Amino acid sequence: MTEKPDKFKNLKLGKPWTEVDNMKLKKIYKDDKKNLAQVAEELGRDKNKIISELIGLKLVKDESEVRGINEYKTTDYYKLVQEYYSWQKDEKNKKIQEEKKTIKKIANNEIFDKEDFKSLKETINYLVEVVQEQTMSIKLLKTEIEQLNKNKTDEKIEENIEENNQKLDKEYKTIKHKKKEYIVYKNNVYAKTENNKKGVLVGTFEDGKVCLN
Repeated sequence: MTEKPDKFKNLKLGKPWTEVDNMKLKKIYKDDKKNLAQVAEELGRDKNKIISELIGLKLVKDESEVRGINEYKTTDYYKLVQEYYSWQKDEKNKKIQEEKKTIKKIANNEIFDKEDFKSLKETINYLVEVVQEQTMSIKLLKTEIEQLNKNKTDEKIEENIEENNQKLDKEYKTIKHKKKEYIVYKNNVYAKTENNKKGVLVGTFEDGKVCLN
């Protein structure tokens, strides 16, 4: 495969995400207040990876909250990433065509010289690299999907807790009886604690009246 052009040297697309990347992401996005394209460019990653990690770190709830999401496709970095993917695809296609020629030689039982064996070895090594690269991409994608699902589950749990708390707040009432505050819940009267929670049961609430035990 042709050596990667200099303009793509800083790209780390498809590479494993590290804890160092997490630290940089927090600083660049949270502290430095940079937008999506600037963050992605500094880390050499694509849009989807950055968004996935921002959600995982709970810096945003979803894609719509990401700073600069709407302008991303108009930036030079976006164009550079698309150009890289196009170059990478062309290089792979060229290599595959070369491999087909080598395989054809094998099928035709052509005599191999030293260079043929060298080419065959390179072919096998390249195919192994392609499989490893695809396997890594699948693993990374699976990890990102699992993280997104986990975030959605956590958000749902938090929403349910908040919803239940709101329901309880509506069911609880604070009333005054003989200059003292009590909490009424389901027709029972409870002592009110210092943190405004219900304490011990002290009576009942019937027909709008407090009946203490």
